[in-house]
Amino acid sequence: MNETTIRHPLPCSRCGYDLEGLAARGRCPECGQAVLDSLVTQVDVESATLAPTTAIRRTSTVIFLIALGAFGGSSPFLAVLLTRVGNALALDASVLDSLATTLRAITTGSTLIGALGALLILPWTRERNILRPRILGVFGFLMWCALAQGPMSDATAPLSTLPLIVVLLALAPLLQRLGPRCHAYRNARATAQRIDGLVISTAIAGAASLGSALLDAGSMSIGGLGEDISLFLTIIATAAGGLTVLGLAYLMLNAIWIIRAAGHPLLTVDEAFGTQARAPGEQISRETHP
Repeated sequence: MNETTIRHPLPCSRCGYDLEGLAARGRCPECGQAVLDSLVTQVDVESATLAPTTAIRRTSTVIFLIALGAFGGSSPFLAVLLTRVGNALALDASVLDSLATTLRAITTGSTLIGALGALLILPWTRERNILRPRILGVFGFLMWCALAQGPMSDATAPLSTLPLIVVLLALAPLLQRLGPRCHAYRNARATAQRIDGLVISTAIAGAASLGSALLDAGSMSIGGLGEDISLFLTIIATAAGGLTVLGLAYLMLNAIWIIRAAGHPLLTVDEAFGTQARAPGEQISRETHP
C-alpha cells in the first residue's frame, strides 16, 4: 500500500470512532485499539482479484430464498421419520396427523417461495450461470410442492430427495458466483458449502429409504432377513437424511452471510485509502467470519 492514511469513513471495530484521516499503523484515539485491527474486519483485501459480477443483490436474494425453500422443503422427509418414531412409541395417531399436516404446509410455502424467487428475482438473461438456476430451480421446487400435496407415506421420503437434488444443482452456480464475494463465506473453516456433498448424502438417504420401503412391502415373502436389511437401510436413510438436514441448515447460514455481504459490502483497499470512491449511499458494515 502506497498510501498509509485512511481516506474513507471507517468506524473503529471496538468503539465506533471514525478513523478517517488516521495513519493505518496508528491507534484509535478513543479506545486505543490498533487501526489495523479495524481494517482487517472492514476491508476486503481480496476483492480486487474477483471477476466483475452484475446483479449482486438480486442474486444474493435468490440464493437466500432457494436455501430457505430447500431447508423448509425437507419437512416431508422429517415427517416420515417422525411418523416412524411415533409409531414405535405408540403415539396417538391424531398427533401424528397434525404433525404431518403442519409439515406439509411448511413444505408447500417454502417450495413456492423458492420457485418464485428463482423465477421472478433472477435477472432475465441467457447467461448460463443464471439460466440454469432459473430452469432447474423452478422445476425442482414446483415438483417438490406438488409432492407435498399428497399424503405422507414411506414413499414420500425417497421421492422428495429427487427435487432436492435438482434444487441443489440449481443453487451451485449461484454460490460459485457470489460466495467468493462474501468475506465470512470465503474464510469460514467449513466454507465452500460443498453442494456435491449434500447431493451425495441426499441420494444415499433417498436410495436407502426407497430400498427399505420396498423390502417392507415384500417382507412377507422374504422373511426375517428382509426385515433385518430393511432396518439396516432405515438406519442408513435416517443418518444420511440427518446429515442432509444439517447441511441445509448450514446452507441457510451461508445464504445469510452472502445476502448481508451484498447489502453491506466491505470496503476495498482502494476505497479505504482513497484511490477509488465508493458509490453514493453505499454503506459498510463490520462483518466478521466465525
